[in-house]
Amino acid sequence: MGCRKLFIAISLFLAFGYTAYGCVTPNFDVWLDMTPKELSQHGCIKDHVKLEIMSRKDNSMAVIEIAKRLRSKGLLDKTSLQRESEALYKIGRFKEVLNTHLLSLTKQNKCEVFVDCRWEFTDALAHYENAKYYRAAGYIDKAEEELNKGDLEFDKICPRSDKNADYCTGVRTRLLE
Repeated sequence: MGCRKLFIAISLFLAFGYTAYGCVTPNFDVWLDMTPKELSQHGCIKDHVKLEIMSRKDNSMAVIEIAKRLRSKGLLDKTSLQRESEALYKIGRFKEVLNTHLLSLTKQNKCEVFVDCRWEFTDALAHYENAKYYRAAGYIDKAEEELNKGDLEFDKICPRSDKNADYCTGVRTRLLE
């Protein structure tokens, strides 16, 4: 194995060995240096990497443009749709954001550049995110339903009657923001 491939293998192991070593930010330079064949072995093309970079740079218009290219190629997966949803929300395209977000709920992740960091409040956060998009699109009843589901999930992990009630309230407030 050549030096470049060994470096890529080690970088990917560190980037995706997050379950044992904590969640790490991928080395995007390594991903951008990969050939199309190397990227395809991870379910990606360069646009997936660029989309993630633009999302982290908070460049909503670039994310939407890259997502459009991925959509035309049939390559939008769960996380790339989530990134597009976030970008649409930030620029106020609320009807589109709800449709894109709901579509992301039906897809699987294909590209490994998107590191999924699960934590104890992930399930609650998913419902709170759903509520945010439903409210933005004007579906108040559905938003309230999702908020209630989020509260139920949150209370499973962090009951309000627990000795850590103040901590729980603070965490929930930050999640809702």
